[in-house]
Amino acid sequence: MTAAAAPSTASSRSTALDWVRGVAIVLVVLSHMWALWSIETLAGVPPLLHLLQSGNIAVTVFLVVAGFLLTRSLIGRAGTRDDDAGRVGAIAAERPGLAVLTRVVRISSQTWPLLLLVWFVALAEGGGEVVETQTERSVLWVGTFGWNVYLQSQALLARADLGHLWYTAVYVQVTLLLVALVRGLRHRRVVLALTLGGLLLACTLWRAHVADVEPLTTALLRTTTRMDGMLWGALAAVCWPWLRPVRAVAGTVVSYALTLFAVLVLVLGNSDAYLGWGGVAANLAVVAVIVASPGLPAQGRLSRVLGWRPLVALGRSSLAVYVWHYPIFFGVGQRVPTWPAPAKAALALVLLALAVAVTVRHVERPVEAWVQRRLGARPADREELAALPLLDEPALSRAGAGAGPATAPSAPSRP
Repeated sequence: MTAAAAPSTASSRSTALDWVRGVAIVLVVLSHMWALWSIETLAGVPPLLHLLQSGNIAVTVFLVVAGFLLTRSLIGRAGTRDDDAGRVGAIAAERPGLAVLTRVVRISSQTWPLLLLVWFVALAEGGGEVVETQTERSVLWVGTFGWNVYLQSQALLARADLGHLWYTAVYVQVTLLLVALVRGLRHRRVVLALTLGGLLLACTLWRAHVADVEPLTTALLRTTTRMDGMLWGALAAVCWPWLRPVRAVAGTVVSYALTLFAVLVLVLGNSDAYLGWGGVAANLAVVAVIVASPGLPAQGRLSRVLGWRPLVALGRSSLAVYVWHYPIFFGVGQRVPTWPAPAKAALALVLLALAVAVTVRHVERPVEAWVQRRLGARPADREELAALPLLDEPALSRAGAGAGPATAPSAPSRP
């Protein structure tokens, strides 16, 4: 590879993850449009109805990518010889404490401003002691990343407009688990891979059992039924050196994976199958795209698809979009219930765009920069994505590697 080719390849490979997260956040937003209009009229059009109820499958994308990036940053490349030329890469392993801190800070930089706004609005509008207590408890549990646990037993006492933030709780909880596990076994790659595989098998069987004995709404709030995505991503990161054959046929793998994911979106929707074979298939599709996409030709058709700017931009802001979209939809739906559905949707999307722009520029980025300056931490996800092109290439200079697009907010993380 020549130095001149490095920027193009870096760009196509580092944007692939942003692209899939862009697709995911579009699906999440669509799945919550019911807060603005009724979707019951679509009962006679199953594919479209499933498309508008595919939020669970979409969140799988965020979880898999989050587990992959976290684990990749923890094991690093120091002392490994897993590139084509047999040379040691330059990606340093991330310190475990900072790995957790940077991710908690990124999540908090979006959730805490929302919580403060929700609290302020609740106090300003009144509503009595019940509403104030409900808001206080909800804000406390969301802010301390135990929200999914609280919702399992106190759903009727929780604020409905914050329900989607179960994701932030699961993300932080599983991050703590993976940091402990990966840092403890990072020098024993085979043992780590077997351990993650065992956890995945147990998690998959447990998900199927919970789906049989609990209502879907409760089953989907458990950390143990949602952690599979991050485990799949972690396993892909650990097995990366052994997956070169997959990247050799990248075009075929990515094409089939994207097709499979599209089919799942159109046939599953909000189905119990997500906790069974559907969830496994969705995880495998996302893992396949992550593993194979670095093998795509930089100027090929699929690389151009995965680099489509609108979806890449949405992927980079997917955390902010995820955090803010549902409370805004919920608020608009409650305050202007008689407006036509297109007018409500337009207002909600404008408010969402403003919230994302303000919080990313004036809260998230300054907070991440402060953490970087004070603690020597890198903004979680941003440099990990910039480093992805190095995973399969002979050692490139720092200047060449930096040519890929910087990533802003993540969702799980960006989500």
